[in-house]
Amino acid sequence: MNTLRIVKLNACDILLDPKHAADVIAKACLRDGVGMRPTGCCDPGGGVVYIPLAESQAGGNVAYYFAMFPDMSEDTVVTELNLRYMNNMTLVGSFRLEDTLWGLWMREA
Repeated sequence: MNTLRIVKLNACDILLDPKHAADVIAKACLRDGVGMRPTGCCDPGGGVVYIPLAESQAGGNVAYYFAMFPDMSEDTVVTELNLRYMNNMTLVGSFRLEDTLWGLWMREA
């Protein structure tokens, strides 16, 4: 049976301490001995971001990062996607916090 776990993060927590918020995701992915990976993010508004985690057979060490895009222009977003891709990072999903665009990224070690 496939397991789905939903991590609920307060947007203010991501904004104030993105590293800690990413650590919450990493720990949730390893909890209870079931290997999981984020499959996206959902921002329904109201200051909450939901991160669904699904079972994953992929092994290895994975690091997660929340990072704000420098701005929301098309050129900047495309540049940021390319730069992070060249640094072996995959965009899990993006969401808006206040007037900024944020991404949840992962990098396999």
